[in-house]
Amino acid sequence: LKAEGIAKKHIRDQDLDWDPLSPAYLAAKLRKGYSEKTMIRTSTYFQNITSWKQGDTAYVGVKRETLEKDGKPVYEIARLHEYGSLNGIIPARPLWQPTLEEVVEWHKEKNQPAMIFLQNIRKRYRV
Repeated sequence: LKAEGIAKKHIRDQDLDWDPLSPAYLAAKLRKGYSEKTMIRTSTYFQNITSWKQGDTAYVGVKRETLEKDGKPVYEIARLHEYGSLNGIIPARPLWQPTLEEVVEWHKEKNQPAMIFLQNIRKRYRV
């Protein structure tokens, strides 16, 4: 859940120093009534950032079955932005790597084993 919040905040705040959209693409987006923000066209990607658990593994991102209005899988849009296009026309605009790094740091600060142990003791024995 923390990673969901961080990723959405980065998209909302546009604070990861991504390369700007090309002037032609930005103009086309605006002509069609879409957002001028990077990674937000119809907001399907943003709205479908979620977390889930499968077995003992937790995931965050967009599920493979999530589709844009035109039928394109949203995870392909996420991958394209994260790594850029093979032809170099679309630059990499990493969201998930910085998000993961922030979550790891947050986890180190907030979830130290001794602190978790003490919190559990306090809850259990109402100390």
